[in-house]
Amino acid sequence: MSAEEKVGSYRKLRLPDTRRITIDMLEATSRKHWMSGLIEVDVTRAREALARRSCDERPPSLTTWVVKCISQGAVEHPEVHGARRGRDLVIFDDVDISVVIESERHGKKVPRPYVIRKTNSKSLEEISGEIEAFRSQHTDDLVLGNRRGAASAGGFILHLPAFLRRWLWRRLARRPFLVKRMAGTVVVTSLGMFGSASGWAMPVGTLPLSIAVGSITRKPGVVDDRIEVREFLNLTVMFDHEVVDGAPAARFISRLAELMEGAYGLEEGGDAS
Repeated sequence: MSAEEKVGSYRKLRLPDTRRITIDMLEATSRKHWMSGLIEVDVTRAREALARRSCDERPPSLTTWVVKCISQGAVEHPEVHGARRGRDLVIFDDVDISVVIESERHGKKVPRPYVIRKTNSKSLEEISGEIEAFRSQHTDDLVLGNRRGAASAGGFILHLPAFLRRWLWRRLARRPFLVKRMAGTVVVTSLGMFGSASGWAMPVGTLPLSIAVGSITRKPGVVDDRIEVREFLNLTVMFDHEVVDGAPAARFISRLAELMEGAYGLEEGGDAS
């Protein structure tokens, strides 16, 4: 009996190009020093506001709204998505957020990165429109950060030996302006879209600020000295500790929670201060 017959039936799938690039980039940034936080945010008010907007022509999703809140928090505390360049720190004014969107490729659902440029200056409707337009694209092309030049570079690098590919990615990772053009400054992963299990996701960071949107849980909370059943969103926030210290990171988290609990941008009177 052959070795293949002993293990039973199986099938082989070609590793997607996007997955190979992700592996190389994770390897290139594996030596970064990360500072992580697990937080719960009361999103009851925001969820109610989103439900009231379900009849809109393009109703925003929870993830889209979270992205908008993150961009507002980051533009108010720009050091959290800065980048190291040798002995200098580069602090960007605009917040470019990378999200993962499932699209059709070779007839299958494939996760592809999309960078929402200047997210801080765009409305919820504009962000939703961009995401939906990108999701509806049926393409066989390799896409990196929705930049054709980046896609060409990625396709070229894939043909190189693994050790050379990863050396190049390490070199590229030291150039913050190039990284921003290719991948943005913040990455948001929403695992809540793909399951209902309660818990926090633990992302592997590649950009200065990485946030994983987990599940929503219902449990008691205190509102005006009363105990009520509330909805809490689990968030994992990771900072590049080479760029930002604990105090400014904590201020960003505090502001992000304030924006989200105040239903920022969803209703009249939502926190915009």
